[in-house]
Order: sequence, then structure tokens, then C-alpha cells
Amino acid sequence: QHQYYFLAVMALINVAISAFYYMSLVRTMYFPADDAEEVPATGAPGLGAQAIITLCVLGVFWIGLYPPLVIEWANTASQYLLTIL
Repeated sequence: QHQYYFLAVMALINVAISAFYYMSLVRTMYFPADDAEEVPATGAPGLGAQAIITLCVLGVFWIGLYPPLVIEWANTASQYLLTIL
């Protein structure tokens, strides 16, 4: 049972570290420094970036709509890798 106490202590340490990190991000986002200068908006992303974003979104939808095909590919690839190793 002592191993569970160790895991609980490790979890608390991780929570404290992540809370400190994310609170500093929230502070930076919502409470900017007084000497911070305003950064102008750059506009819409370029055509290449839009194409990549579109491909990524379509890939996510495709994986969500046809998961058996993706799972079959992953199983085939993992079996192949296991035979190599």
C-alpha cells in the first residue's frame, strides 16, 4: 500500500507544477504587462497554410467517419514492425 502513497505524492507534485505553469499563461493572456506594446494583426494565413489546415481537418473527419479502416492499417503496420524487431 505504500506504493499508492508514493503515486499520490507524485500526482500532487505534478498538479502543482502544471498549475503554476498554466496560471502563468493565464496571467500573461489576460493581464498583460504595462510596458507591453500592441502587436498588429497580420491578417489571414497564406494559401499554403490554408491548404494544410484543410487537409488536416479532412483527415480528422475521415479518421472519425471510417475508424475500422484506420485501425486495420494500424494493426497491419504494428504486426509488420513486430516481425522486423
